[in-house]
Amino acid sequence: SGGGLFGEVAATTGPEPSPELEFAEELQPMEALDLERSVLGLFASGHPLDEYRSQLRTLSTVSTLDLDRVSHNSEAIIGGIAQGVRQTFTRKDNRKMGMLSLAGLEGEPVRAVVFAKVYETVGMLLENDAILFLRGRVQRVSREGEAMPKPELIVDDVIPLERAGQQLA
Repeated sequence: SGGGLFGEVAATTGPEPSPELEFAEELQPMEALDLERSVLGLFASGHPLDEYRSQLRTLSTVSTLDLDRVSHNSEAIIGGIAQGVRQTFTRKDNRKMGMLSLAGLEGEPVRAVVFAKVYETVGMLLENDAILFLRGRVQRVSREGEAMPKPELIVDDVIPLERAGQQLA
């Protein structure tokens, strides 16, 4: 009757000592956002593009959210953060090419394809978490003539954030 949850008798020697806690270094904002995304599947405390919001809105001709409204083969400039960057090779002549998703401030990430000729000059700019502007043509119809479920961007140029003001303004 004087016992705790599992029947043991409560100690009468005073309060229990506090466990020693180690202090961890504070996370950088991007590290914290990456952890949130990996654990929760979304960004909770902010968005990695928040500090670039005005540049992204000013220099992009369309947002990732509005790409559905752009017609097939129209030119578009979309700004965002590169994700899932991977290098692959062309079937025909085994040349390097790239594929990635570009996540904007809102909406689903856009799948982007960088064919070999363009990849030769811009491939080194394609890194995960790089903030980029992609200039290209909106692809809504596959090579086989089928309507694609989501539009893609066939990339003609990659402009890093640092150069976007001069190259796109």
